[in-house]
Amino acid sequence: MLKIVIKKELRRVFTDKRLVFSVFLLPGLSLFVIYSMLGTFMNNLDNTFEEYPSTVLLHHAPSSFTEFMQDEDLDNHITFIYADLDENLMGLQNQIKDKKVDLVMVFDPTFKADVAQYQDRESPHIQTYYLSSNNYSTYTYNKVVNKILPAYEDYLLSFRFDNLSYLDAFEVNQRGEKVDLADEKEIAGRSLSFIFPMLIAIFLFASAMSVGTDMLAGEKERGTMATLLLSPIDRHTLALGKVLSLGIISLLGATSLFIGIIASMPFSNSFFMAGDVSYASLDFGPIQIIQLAILLLSMAALFVTLTCFLSIIAKTVKEANTYLTPCYMVVVLSAVLTTTNITTPPMWKFFIPIYGNILALQGFLTFTLTTTQLIAATSGCLLISTLLLLLITRKFHDERIIA
Repeated sequence: MLKIVIKKELRRVFTDKRLVFSVFLLPGLSLFVIYSMLGTFMNNLDNTFEEYPSTVLLHHAPSSFTEFMQDEDLDNHITFIYADLDENLMGLQNQIKDKKVDLVMVFDPTFKADVAQYQDRESPHIQTYYLSSNNYSTYTYNKVVNKILPAYEDYLLSFRFDNLSYLDAFEVNQRGEKVDLADEKEIAGRSLSFIFPMLIAIFLFASAMSVGTDMLAGEKERGTMATLLLSPIDRHTLALGKVLSLGIISLLGATSLFIGIIASMPFSNSFFMAGDVSYASLDFGPIQIIQLAILLLSMAALFVTLTCFLSIIAKTVKEANTYLTPCYMVVVLSAVLTTTNITTPPMWKFFIPIYGNILALQGFLTFTLTTTQLIAATSGCLLISTLLLLLITRKFHDERIIA
């Protein structure tokens, strides 16, 4: 009988093209499109900045700076132009505001002499001006101030001192040794752990919510629930069949989500990963796969039983959605709160349903999830799911409420 109930519910969902699209195809397709677009956008943005021909206006630039730029191959996408020596500061700044140039560099008029006579004079000054509201101007400013000017200073100091290393009392991390001892897979997992657990929880709940309300409250609203109750199927079996079929549908929805994530990886790597780290460095073994399956099953059990319980006590789909909306907000809030964790969460937090599961998912992605944390995260969900299942069965037996 249980198999008949499950087949009936699954047949109803899989023969409805709109449900198939919204529950199974839309979540994965949405993530694939969103992440692929974000990754492609980030790639294009980086290339756009790197290939942008910046223009820098120099005022009172010494000959040493020109010689430095000719000798050093620091950047091929910056054009330095020399301003009229008689032009005042406001005129130079207006060229920035009018977006005629990206950056203005004003050298002290006595820059060359001050550098040469450093023992008797104060260090000369270089003043830069840029427009923070202009992305290209900001990019040029960062490139010049953080890359070119430090190299120019070393260039000048090389004439002052025979060996620039004499200026350093010590060096930090200059021997080419690996500083960050984390594995690439840990770094990649850490990058994913901020957003993926949140998406998994939200989509898993949304998947159960979108079908579960119609499966129970919808049948009551249409009057078909009374027909089911008159059938020879035991009500306990009927309740269990509803819950299990909704669980299968929710997990299939989550599978669609994973497929969308995996399909978007070739395009979204630059959006989520830093440096040379890529998704390819993630290497989940059999133990991690089992951990993930347990976590997803426990979360699905909680979301499904909660959806079924609130749907069975509601008389209409609208009423069921009203009950479920605050629960949905709790899921979203729990997911967001987990992103604020910067230290290892204490064990008691793993016992909190939903919140603890998302923490465990973060631990799974960062390869730090322990068996104790896994048991704590799933036990809370399974306990509440069992209680809700008992309440659902009791409600099915209460003919006055269902009919």
